[in-house]
Amino acid sequence: MTPRDGEPDTSTEASPEYAWRTHLAGRRPARSILAAAAFIALCGAVGVLYDSFVFAALGSAILFGSTSVYWLPREYRVHADRVEVVVFGRAFARPWSQFVACFRDSDAIFLSPTGSSTGLARFRGLTVFLPADADDVAAAIEHHVSGGRVEDGGA
Repeated sequence: MTPRDGEPDTSTEASPEYAWRTHLAGRRPARSILAAAAFIALCGAVGVLYDSFVFAALGSAILFGSTSVYWLPREYRVHADRVEVVVFGRAFARPWSQFVACFRDSDAIFLSPTGSSTGLARFRGLTVFLPADADDVAAAIEHHVSGGRVEDGGA
């Protein structure tokens, strides 16, 4: 049974196996303060160099957009049939069938639709940043990857 528009889905399939929230900027506050200072200094330098507030604002928007994964908190939900990433209340869901391999390092798992970890595959795949107690979550994600290929990146 599907809910009507505006009503939440309360079926058991809607409840995730795992759900957690990560905020990369909050994990290392000293590094985040330095990054924010560099961010402000760079945008200020662009404004002074070009003597234009518009260029400084444009530089800020481009820099923030390219580093938003670091600055914005994200919520992850692992379901039996999909993985969801929630940013600013907007959920982006990808079915497990789209991924054929996963590559794990100490803080994240990269889910690859191509089976390779090339530079361009990074734009088509999905990086899931893991919570502090990552072992159970990582095992569940690795279990759901349809190709079954799992590589440990070390670290």
